[in-house]
Amino acid sequence: MAPASSFPSSEDVRWDRFHEPGGRALIPADRPLLGWRWWAVSVPGDYGRDGARLVSPFVHDGNQHRWTEERDELHVWQPGTNTSRSDWCQEAGTRDAHVEHTAPQPWCTCGIRSMRYLEGLLAYYRSRRKRREVTLDAVARLASWGQVCGPCEDRDHADTVRAEFAEITGPVYLRDLRWANDIAAEYGTEVLPWDGPE
Repeated sequence: MAPASSFPSSEDVRWDRFHEPGGRALIPADRPLLGWRWWAVSVPGDYGRDGARLVSPFVHDGNQHRWTEERDELHVWQPGTNTSRSDWCQEAGTRDAHVEHTAPQPWCTCGIRSMRYLEGLLAYYRSRRKRREVTLDAVARLASWGQVCGPCEDRDHADTVRAEFAEITGPVYLRDLRWANDIAAEYGTEVLPWDGPE
């Protein structure tokens, strides 16, 4: 187990500019913003995959770790640098159809999300879990750069950023170690056991 208090927190003052919706900045790749992200785990066999992968926690169907085929590849975390896409984006505060744009923008809902503190991420997860909207199988430190925007007012915790580019920077803390070898091999990172949120 790696208790929340043992995880490093981000004291980077650049986070302060993103507290309010609409905040945005260009963050250089050689000085990325460090934060935390969580994932669900898509198990071997899902859509023909031969190993477990990290996937978005928000598209879980509520029964098994199965994903809608149309959105599957969009929500699978890729090894190395991941790039935000606007394929499923909506204008913030609306259900309007997606408009092609460079992701993310202050007015939209897309971008690769991370949060400043692990403790805040876990509190946000607990609030969403009560509504059965999310799954949490793994957490890791994330480096974010490029166009970075603050939270979506109607969707995100205040300590959230949405980035154009992001990459896992440290160990993946995994709740179910049956998938540790798959995750370590796919993402080239150390995998450590974690008991998960309380």
